[in-house]
Amino acid sequence: MTGCSGRRRRRSAGVDQTALSATNDGATVGTLRSFVPAAVYSEVVRLAPEIPAVAVVPDGDRTLRTEWMIAASRERLGVEPIVVPGGHCPH
Repeated sequence: MTGCSGRRRRRSAGVDQTALSATNDGATVGTLRSFVPAAVYSEVVRLAPEIPAVAVVPDGDRTLRTEWMIAASRERLGVEPIVVPGGHCPH
């Protein structure tokens, strides 16, 4: 099987089964292509300085470390984050 770049890709048994599964209308899917545009990972988008940024960081998140979110807010957004009590999905 060849991908968009023309290179051959290996297909695992799990992918083959997914590729041949039926759709909602009963038709079978004959191919499976993973859509991973390179631009998503290589393009650097600069922040617009005229648009203010804010970061709200929960202090009890068990998915992302609070220290990392604080550092990322400072480094990537250039702002001091607002730390609030709560977890990953505060209510």
